[in-house]
Amino acid sequence: MNIGAIGSTWLMMIGGYLGGAAMLPKEVGGLGWNAGQVHANIFYGIPLGYPTWISIFIFILAIGVLLGGLGYVITWRRKAS
Repeated sequence: MNIGAIGSTWLMMIGGYLGGAAMLPKEVGGLGWNAGQVHANIFYGIPLGYPTWISIFIFILAIGVLLGGLGYVITWRRKAS
């Protein structure tokens, strides 16, 4: 669960930072790109794109939550020895 939360959070932070920096005007050190250019060049600039990797990490997070809950219920229902 922690891997999914950390992975998706960091990818969203990095993608947002890089996208925002690219949209700044050239006079202040940005690239002056519009939203379409940012999506094409930054968000999909890595293999499979940021949205796909964020979705994978969120799926890992969901599996961790479900398996953690299942482990809790199994332990709770087990009779004390």
